[in-house]
Amino acid sequence: MGTPQTGQTFTSRIAYWSAVHRWLILAASALVIVLAVLSIGMVGADTRDDESGVGESGQGTDLLRERFNTAAATPETTSRTRREGVIFSSASLEVDDPRFRDAVDSTIQSIRELPQVIEAVSFYDTNDASMQADDGKAVLAAVIL
Repeated sequence: MGTPQTGQTFTSRIAYWSAVHRWLILAASALVIVLAVLSIGMVGADTRDDESGVGESGQGTDLLRERFNTAAATPETTSRTRREGVIFSSASLEVDDPRFRDAVDSTIQSIRELPQVIEAVSFYDTNDASMQADDGKAVLAAVIL
């Protein structure tokens, strides 16, 4: 290969240098891949098979258990469905306030109209005490996707 011509762009000069030093580029690329694999192995991942979760998801699960006593009963799910929980809360309204109930009911109705939703039930549909927070300012809804 000859010398690069004057007036070439920065990108073409890098490409020329890489072509001339291809074995150095290949060795550096291999080193980066090896270091990436080793760092992934050393970092690891903290996963759990139980439903408590790790980090913020674990804290959220703990809050649900604390405020709602037990997990809300929802219909059975299969491997092709997914169960999600939705929490409705208010700092100023209690769950027995009609405005709170209207907000929950209208939101649940909007959720039910989504094509991915198989079923959506809230505390007001079931009157299940486990779906109401102990402080009376939050309710839980279960959504099957």
